[in-house]
This record gives sequence, structure tokens and C-alpha cells, in this order.
Amino acid sequence: MPDRLTGAMNHILDTTTMPFGRVVHPLTPNRRNLSLDVLWTPEAGEPGPETPLFAIQAVLSTEDGMPFCEVTETYHGAVLVGAG
Repeated sequence: MPDRLTGAMNHILDTTTMPFGRVVHPLTPNRRNLSLDVLWTPEAGEPGPETPLFAIQAVLSTEDGMPFCEVTETYHGAVLVGAG
């Protein structure tokens, strides 16, 4: 919902590669997870770095509870590097 962000935030998102979370940090967002979808199971064999493992859908809201975005994050096998 770009209209719920400041003009400066929208400009940064449109013109840079700065991570979304860093851009909206001044809003002191609260996160509410909506779902977790498992995309990989051990029966499928060892995951590679590009293997989708799970996806999370969440809503971010301002301190006063105004939702300003819904996100879907997909985590891949690369997050496991160095985990063992």
C-alpha cells in the first residue's frame, strides 16, 4: 500500500535496492504472521541453495495498528549454509 508510506520511502523503494524492512523501519512496524507453507520435506532429498523450503505470509502494521503491507517471504536452502 504505497499510499500508506511516506513519499520519501516510496522514492527510495522505487530508485534503490535498499531492503524494504530498512526503508520502513521508521514506522516501527509490527508483524503478524498469517501463514507458514512448507515447500520441502526431507523425503525430497537434501535441498540445494535454490530449493524453496518454506514461505511465510505476514502483514506489517504501524505502531498504532494501521496495516501498510502484506509480504510473502520464501526461504531457500541457502539459509542452511553454515547451519550444520
